[in-house]
Amino acid sequence: MILRAMALLMLLAVNAWEQETALVVRDEPLPVTDLAPHVSIFVDPTAAMDIGQVMAADFASNTQDPPSFGITRDAVWARFTVRSEADREQDLIAELLWARLSHLTWYVVADGRVVKSAVGGADDEPRRTDRMPTIGLELPPGAEQTVY
Repeated sequence: MILRAMALLMLLAVNAWEQETALVVRDEPLPVTDLAPHVSIFVDPTAAMDIGQVMAADFASNTQDPPSFGITRDAVWARFTVRSEADREQDLIAELLWARLSHLTWYVVADGRVVKSAVGGADDEPRRTDRMPTIGLELPPGAEQTVY
């Protein structure tokens, strides 16, 4: 894959969460960006919902600083949208900072369907050398993708 632009997007940083708005990328390089203002949260107490059900769920802003759900059996879902106003494809990386999770599944959704998924929790990758799960995004010009 040819990387035309690479940025490290920080997810779940220690800033207060605000109303979700799309992160807009343009042709200039995107600096390391705190996604907190772009994220919303949904908690599934059954931990049984699939991505299709979660996509239709009512997400809400999270005002915890830092965001923390403690030890829970609930499935905690985060969502943010990236929209391209660039003239060329943008290659980005989303990173979950300081994740102490037993299980994590990333989903990238475009046009209402999952176009990419990856696992990244401690139980999913027991040989990991870092604690910060990542997923790459390939964002075509004018496209919008939502990451869960």
